[in-house]
Amino acid sequence: MIGIDSTLRNFMFVSVDLSPLWPRTCDATDYEFWTPNDGRLNGHCILGSRIAYQRIKSGAACQSNIDLAVSVYSQCPCAFTDYEW
Repeated sequence: MIGIDSTLRNFMFVSVDLSPLWPRTCDATDYEFWTPNDGRLNGHCILGSRIAYQRIKSGAACQSNIDLAVSVYSQCPCAFTDYEW
């Protein structure tokens, strides 16, 4: 966190280590792929692309040590409703 001490006009940097709050490191079963959607193409399209995000499952009490992946599968076809008239 970054803050300003208004009386001394100095910046303060505070680092908080939250790692002791997580009892274990995440394993493969703690992750899932999530696809946002706008309701078209069976719910697999958002802003013209099919995208999947790797994320930690809700309720998984673990600490992630990896960079989560983002996969763009393909472009979605345009529909009549995509255009403004």
